[in-house]
Amino acid sequence: MTAPILDAACEALLAGLSVVPPAEDGSKRPMGGWKHYQRERPTPEDLQQWYGGHSPRRGIGLVCGAVSGGLELLEFENAEAYAEFVAAAKDAGLGELVERIERGYLEESPGGGRHWLYRCPEIGGNSKLARRPGPGGTVEVLIETRGEGGYVVCAPSAGKVHPSGRPYVLVAGGFSAIARISASERAELFRLAQTFDRIPQPQWDAAGGQRDQVGREPGGRPGDDLERRVPWAKILAPHGWRMLYRRGGLEAWQRPGKRTPGISATIGHARGEHGEPRLYVFSTSTPFEAERSYTKLGALAVLEHGGDYQAAAKALSAKGYGGRPPHAPPGAPPPRPGRERRAEHNGHGPAKNGSGQGHLEPGEEAPAGNPPKGSRYGIAHGSPDPGLWAEQSPEGPGGRIWPLTDWGNAQRLVFYWGNALRYAQVAGVGRVPVARGRHRQRNPPGQGHRPADLPRSRRGYPHRRHPRRRAAGRGPA
Repeated sequence: MTAPILDAACEALLAGLSVVPPAEDGSKRPMGGWKHYQRERPTPEDLQQWYGGHSPRRGIGLVCGAVSGGLELLEFENAEAYAEFVAAAKDAGLGELVERIERGYLEESPGGGRHWLYRCPEIGGNSKLARRPGPGGTVEVLIETRGEGGYVVCAPSAGKVHPSGRPYVLVAGGFSAIARISASERAELFRLAQTFDRIPQPQWDAAGGQRDQVGREPGGRPGDDLERRVPWAKILAPHGWRMLYRRGGLEAWQRPGKRTPGISATIGHARGEHGEPRLYVFSTSTPFEAERSYTKLGALAVLEHGGDYQAAAKALSAKGYGGRPPHAPPGAPPPRPGRERRAEHNGHGPAKNGSGQGHLEPGEEAPAGNPPKGSRYGIAHGSPDPGLWAEQSPEGPGGRIWPLTDWGNAQRLVFYWGNALRYAQVAGVGRVPVARGRHRQRNPPGQGHRPADLPRSRRGYPHRRHPRRRAAGRGPA
């Protein structure tokens, strides 16, 4: 058992690595007095004393940093995190770099994690690149580094070096084959690793330093409307950005003009206060500020308006974003400027004036049944079900789809007027919607609850034939 340990230690020393035995108490710390070896490598006599005596040590450790020729460790806590990272690296065009590092040095830790060792002319200190919430409010590290001043236990360490007693296993490469990577390649690996961080953090607006307000009442601002209506791809792709991959709730994007592999920004790594995915830019070669997150309005302002948020909001407003009918919820699409409100119809008989769908003129007949898919009567373009109609094309701001059913009509009502309705508990009836902020009259028991300021024709009678019976208490509630 001692010969392999001594041979491995000698190989590491010949490869220009500073070898220090770990303590054999399960702590994975270097033995006492190791500070000297952060500046100078041990001698062959030191190795013989540690590993060739009557009580040889059973572990090998390396001091990272300049003393070992710019050595750095990239550690993955478990096999799952490592597999996901490698898959993402290949999707991002970093597959060749990953294979080069793996051929140089790849080992498996007793806990099932993976270790990469590589050399780089530019390294930093120890850092945690990706974490996730753990049980009981703790934080678990998924990916971290050991750089200048760091220390790592390596194969073929075994015995009491690790708390489990299991050995470190060399999977590929060795001390003499450790790969060298450039500073730019290291930066690409770090950017990718940071996309795996799962610790939620408050995000701030990149321009004004203000907290995101999207999703709050009353809403209706152009930026809020843009946030809900337009996917990120329609903001970035027209400006040359290219999506590399989508995995889970995260998208990786590459900036225009980038000729080397790697990601430039992510969507979903950073999120707003209400969970909205944000653009987080890593690259310093874009109009965006690096290491900051952007809302969709912020990104549009940078890409098309020189960072001027007000100009971006004004341009959006001119395109119809943000306008709403009175008392309509933030999601309601605005009426078309300069035109009569569109006619409402259900595919049967003449159209009626109102705030509904389609492009029928008053009195114009709609075809019987559902109009053909993609017709001018407002059918949902691209919908697999010809029974689904759209307020307008789902591609535009405010696009929404409802089925031609009672439930679909209810959804449409809530979509347009949800913030003007509230529920009231009525004896014998249950919860019924009532208009917010209006005078209400209380009807006799069993007759429901209706706003007093609405005309009789709009008080929601289920059967128009018997309004007098219900008013006198003889009809159904």
